Amino acid sequence: MSRFRLSGCIAVVVALALSGCGFGITGTNGGGGNGKGGWVQQTTPTLNDLLAVSFADTLHGWAVGAITLLHTSDGGKTWINQVGQVGALTQWNGASATDSSHCWIVGGDGFVRWTENGGTSWSAVQPSPSGSATFNAVQFLDHLRGWVCGRKSNGVGVILYTINGGLSWSEGNYTGLKEVQAISFTTPSTGVACGVLGQIYYTSDGGRTWTAGTSPTTQALFAIASAPASAGQFGLAGGIAGVGAALVTSDAGRTWTRGQPLPLGMDVRGASMVDFNSAFIAGWSSRAEIAASIDGGRTWISQSPTWSHPLNAIDMVDARHGWVVGDLGAIFTTRTGGN
Repeated sequence: MSRFRLSGCIAVVVALALSGCGFGITGTNGGGGNGKGGWVQQTTPTLNDLLAVSFADTLHGWAVGAITLLHTSDGGKTWINQVGQVGALTQWNGASATDSSHCWIVGGDGFVRWTENGGTSWSAVQPSPSGSATFNAVQFLDHLRGWVCGRKSNGVGVILYTINGGLSWSEGNYTGLKEVQAISFTTPSTGVACGVLGQIYYTSDGGRTWTAGTSPTTQALFAIASAPASAGQFGLAGGIAGVGAALVTSDAGRTWTRGQPLPLGMDVRGASMVDFNSAFIAGWSSRAEIAASIDGGRTWISQSPTWSHPLNAIDMVDARHGWVVGDLGAIFTTRTGGN
């Protein structure tokens, strides 16, 4: 099954945050289109669905999806399709940029691809531990340390890690792992991952060993985020409307509980945390949904733009600058934290 096409459910996990300083979210709807605030739609060269987005800073980023690899060096004012430079046609499900030159992408063909020159050329490797796997997400903390997750050809879940920039990969040690949809690291050692049947796993040794956390749901989770300022102790995850709330943790993923209810009927497909107070989620109900929290997921403020199709991923580079991508080539951006 491809990402976001599992029948029935999508889930998000959010870490329980400390109360305190926020980042100035004051409105109840951040969907303004006047360029002065809210979430503003950008012009893109595709109508293909976009499934992931990653920015290294406020200018340089990539968005990927079905046979689509978009790059910008001006904050999204202009997007260029680099699919021709990759030399492969597939559905890319995940992207991770560490600076203006380096980005890694993964998808349905079991390869990990990366660029070291801003997308002018791309290298590729098929990690031997996974064979013909489908990868759903990728994250790199720097030019050397990274992780990918998904499922093997036999349907068993897989999480791989690298310490040399993706040239070689090793498989983590775990039991009972099903398909993994999302992964989040804030330090080289501390990470969490989530997937089908509500499973959540955590690691404290860089992905070498994974242990199942306590999850309050058996419905699929598709988005997970950790608070960088908390060294991974606090985190957020989310999924289908049936979950009813974001899931939160305050012990680095070992145990998870339900936070406050999300906007009515919201399926969570993407999550991003700026610190242990500031969190954002994106997804879908009867319309596109974006929501923000200034208390680590305890309460949520709707910032939904005027858009009638699903949103699939979100990336905030700081409390004010972020991007959301979705179906039909949609990209929305904010420079005001969504206000």
